[in-house]
Amino acid sequence: MRRKRIYFPSIILIFIIGLSPMIFRQINLTHAGDMINSILVTAQPGSIACASPPLKDKISLSQLGEAVDILQHIHQGSLFPQVNLLLGRAYCLLGNPGKAVQSYKDYLQVSSQKTITHLELGFAYEQLCLLDGQPQAEYLISPGSHICQDEKLRWDIASEWQQAALLQSDMIQLGNEAENINNTEEALAWYYRAAIISPQHTQPWFVLAQLYQTMKDWSNAYSILQMGIHENNQSQGLSNLYFQLGIIQQFHLVPADPAAAKLAYHAALLIDDYSLAPWQKASTYHNLGLLFAWKNQWLLAVNEYDKGLSLLPNDYWSLVDMSKALWHLGIKERAYKMIFHALEIDSNNYFSYIVLAQFSKDDKNLDRAREYYEKALEIYPQSTEALNGLLGLSLQPQK
Repeated sequence: MRRKRIYFPSIILIFIIGLSPMIFRQINLTHAGDMINSILVTAQPGSIACASPPLKDKISLSQLGEAVDILQHIHQGSLFPQVNLLLGRAYCLLGNPGKAVQSYKDYLQVSSQKTITHLELGFAYEQLCLLDGQPQAEYLISPGSHICQDEKLRWDIASEWQQAALLQSDMIQLGNEAENINNTEEALAWYYRAAIISPQHTQPWFVLAQLYQTMKDWSNAYSILQMGIHENNQSQGLSNLYFQLGIIQQFHLVPADPAAAKLAYHAALLIDDYSLAPWQKASTYHNLGLLFAWKNQWLLAVNEYDKGLSLLPNDYWSLVDMSKALWHLGIKERAYKMIFHALEIDSNNYFSYIVLAQFSKDDKNLDRAREYYEKALEIYPQSTEALNGLLGLSLQPQK
């Protein structure tokens, strides 16, 4: 018996022929995506493409260029929406945030993955702002070097991150984690991002200024505090910004500006919201006391120290400075009481013994003064105050 031949309907053959280019495009799309993800993982583990400066490695750049060529030849219609997402990541890695922004926007129109796309688009806007129109070779600015100066781009960045449900608290937490492992640049970058997304809140400016002060970068700390005070439209924690501003004006500007510091401290006390660091209210009074002490206005200094000690009765330096002011007013018994209280709090701080030596010397008790200077040197052998004090005692005429 002759077997019947089975013929595929021509429509099936046409379908297979038509499907082949789509299959090849999908293979190419997967290949290009693997290349981009491999470069991203190798160069910036755990990072987002636009969250770091563009790549400089020639091999990686060549591979990225190849991936971009593949993606550009794939039809970018609704059948392959992921092309635009991959192009966005590739353009960020290549240092072309303008094209990255457009690719992410195109992807948003057809994608259901809105959250991650808004997140990455925000970083693309950030890179665009930091690049500031410069060619890729000149892209040397890190996200931790300064805040984006373009107000429109800052709004775009904040808008995308807010749509990605990225909060100020998330960024500050990431900054804290980076700071804890001494990655200062990364910490600054996250704190700046927190300031972009919530400029009206004090905490991002507060942590930024604190980190700059830890780095002894007084100029940047000063600028950040001024920006934070200017941007803030809430009182919560605003006293803390004014307090830190006063510290820089009093102790770290060259020349110092005690008048401006006094105004900053009074503003802090008038607002009276130290919610970010409540102990700083007591320190505000202490620093005001020091301003009066510098002008030998001892009674006014004592009044300010008293206010601070009513809030923090065991503050070491307030007790020490209070004892010195009381001594100048001739209230010696209370002065001794204060300095011995300071010693109870911190018996290993050599400065208490320096003050006691000075008190003893003023009382003409040179032997006791010598003992205190020697005790200070036991604790801190490099103390110039103690060394000079002992030298001065040795030059005293013998009885």
